Amino acid sequence: MMTPEQHEQAERMWRRGYTPLSIARCLDGISYREIEAAFDFGNQRHPDFCGHSPGFYKWLMEDCPYTWRPDNQDPADAPWSRHPQLYDRF
Repeated sequence: MMTPEQHEQAERMWRRGYTPLSIARCLDGISYREIEAAFDFGNQRHPDFCGHSPGFYKWLMEDCPYTWRPDNQDPADAPWSRHPQLYDRF
């Protein structure tokens, strides 16, 4: 059960467009189902450019060698995936 303080925090995040799962991760002891029940997520729209700047999104979708696209179906391994010390972090 959400406390009044948690409900207030959740409402601020909901108004900013956070998903129920993101809100639940920010609040201790609250499940995303409680968040869904408390607020109306039915009319929430996906952010423009997936939350990126227009220029970065354009680069990702048109030029990035690491992004899968219909014209790049075999993308190169991202540079960070070639660092052995990072294998156990993902």
